[in-house]
Amino acid sequence: MGVIAVINVHPAIDRIYKVTDFSAGDIVRAKNSIQVPAGKGFNSIKCLDWINKEAKIYSFIPAIDHDLFSKVQSKTIETRFCAVDGSSRVNVTISSEGGEMLGHIQDEGMEIDPEKIAQLHALIEADFAECHTFIVSGSIPKTFDDDFYFDLIRFLKENKRKVIFDSSGSMLRKGISAIPDLVKPNLTEFEDLVQKKLGSIVTIAKEMKKLNDKGIGHIVVSLGKNGALISERDSNYVIKATVDLKYSKPMFNDIGCGDSMIAGIGVSIDHNETTEMMITRGMACGTANLFKEGPGNIDLDVYELVLNNVKLEKIAL
Repeated sequence: MGVIAVINVHPAIDRIYKVTDFSAGDIVRAKNSIQVPAGKGFNSIKCLDWINKEAKIYSFIPAIDHDLFSKVQSKTIETRFCAVDGSSRVNVTISSEGGEMLGHIQDEGMEIDPEKIAQLHALIEADFAECHTFIVSGSIPKTFDDDFYFDLIRFLKENKRKVIFDSSGSMLRKGISAIPDLVKPNLTEFEDLVQKKLGSIVTIAKEMKKLNDKGIGHIVVSLGKNGALISERDSNYVIKATVDLKYSKPMFNDIGCGDSMIAGIGVSIDHNETTEMMITRGMACGTANLFKEGPGNIDLDVYELVLNNVKLEKIAL
């Protein structure tokens, strides 16, 4: 077991406005607003902090936003930032006072000089003695080539690191060619990857196994409220994981659930746990995110409850 490393090269600031009423065309006065560090990796690092797993996060952060992003530091979380010019992209979320999301706008993002990539690699390499499991997730700056993730994953694999990869579109398509250890698209992203609509669980599972056959150790496809599927290379089945529990607590929204799932999976991989425990821990973190406001924040009571009540079904192929 070691320190989990999280790489988020295209971070964002989430600006969240809470309102009482919201209608298109109206002028709305916010009851309050907050700004928090965001991006898939930053959501994952928050979840890792909740479950007391030591981790480090690597990112490109403009100098003017350094203090805000440094707020993720804690007794278990360290930051490794490359300073860049400009300002961070800002995503805007409009939510009700109860936490229900009413709208979400994502900014296109900032431009980062590709020459900064070498600095990022140097920061990562300096921590290889401590970090053996890497979470690589999210989009990339528009100034980076689509091969960025392929090159990064290859660099990590050449140095015998375990890599969990979560992206989409051309970034996912090119990144998996470097054979990460685990890939976690949602169903829409997976259908885009395989270029076909997938109707049944068996159809999805067969496409997952095709990726396993290319050398990827595990594929996880998240299915939203229908749970998730996980496949393992050299097995003749996939596992479907579902949670069927009744909660008295209010739910917020599902932003960050996939990133929290990745955090749980990362802990399991770092601990060399079984495939069954991998998806169980991932489901527990993802579900617990629903019951705590803010992406990556989890309700620890729900986490412990789900951890002991995930239903696993093997589907033979």
